[in-house]
Amino acid sequence: MTSENAEHEFPAYGNTNYVVTLTATNIQGCVDETQEVISIEDQLIYYVPNAFTPDGDSYNNSFTPIFATGLDIYDFHFMIFNRWGEMIFESFDANYGWSGTYGGGDIAEDGIYIYKIEFGETMSDKRHYVEGHVTLLK
Repeated sequence: MTSENAEHEFPAYGNTNYVVTLTATNIQGCVDETQEVISIEDQLIYYVPNAFTPDGDSYNNSFTPIFATGLDIYDFHFMIFNRWGEMIFESFDANYGWSGTYGGGDIAEDGIYIYKIEFGETMSDKRHYVEGHVTLLK
């Protein structure tokens, strides 16, 4: 590419190195070149909602943590507990969230439920333990 103010957008995924070469030519035709290694590092970016409404419409029907980047999909454990400490939902798949059901498939009562998420990240062997609460509204 030939440009006075060159720009390049690198792919969104991380943990990759790129060798970038800059070649400059002046009006007399003299050429100079330099190279630099650019490291793109992955980051852990996620969000856990604090409420959901499993009411059958097409919006917000399940409770799932949202991972943008950095999640090790092979190291994920998601649990939901009721107010008595009974585990009422469990998933090892980050794409499979709680639909608000309990027992035989009935929707659980409105209220606050506790979640625990244990997961690894892609950048290292670090494990994360996240706890919080979610409000179920019908």
